[in-house]
Amino acid sequence: MPGLDYAAVNPQYSVTIRDTPSFQIMNFFGQLSQRASPDDVWDAISHLRRNKDVLLSLDSGGGKNHSFDLLLGSIRGLSPGRRVISYVAPGAKCLSACLEFFLGADYRLAAPDAKFGFHAAADKSGQMMSTDFNFSLVKQVGASRLLLGALRKRNALDTFEITYFSGKEMYSLSSVDALVRVEDERDIEFNPLKLQLLRCGRALSNGLSREKINF
Repeated sequence: MPGLDYAAVNPQYSVTIRDTPSFQIMNFFGQLSQRASPDDVWDAISHLRRNKDVLLSLDSGGGKNHSFDLLLGSIRGLSPGRRVISYVAPGAKCLSACLEFFLGADYRLAAPDAKFGFHAAADKSGQMMSTDFNFSLVKQVGASRLLLGALRKRNALDTFEITYFSGKEMYSLSSVDALVRVEDERDIEFNPLKLQLLRCGRALSNGLSREKINF
């Protein structure tokens, strides 16, 4: 694919990487399942430059939890100290296991209309895990107390049916650090809002509240 530093496409997912002066943009579209081998995942990760922050642009229906754990852990392990910024664009989604990817990042950005979806986890036999286990899993990957409360109120982790939240709702539940509005987004793949992202990161690292971020 012209203009890309890396591109991999298969029937389940696609990964592209583009280098910019500020950070690298890694676009992930699709699902990671048992058919996506660790070699497939590692091949993409190995093309990331060391000592450079990564913006993960996500549009995924989920997949296997361990695959997303591997992907995020490998991104960090390849270059300790690198910041990972997750992003769900206007009209994009992050459902099921993809939320481990999104919530586990250092900074989390989303469009107001981005779609997030939660449901109960299943064991290897397909049986639903207990509610307590599901909440401990979501808490472990970075869900805020407000988000946990909203999930409990909507019984989101007691069923395999997906319960949806918008990016705006996730922001109000302290699970998105900053909103990227349509009028601010000038094709983040090619013009990644360098100034806004740096302001967001600086404000968060200085311990400011989200309302004081000039974004």
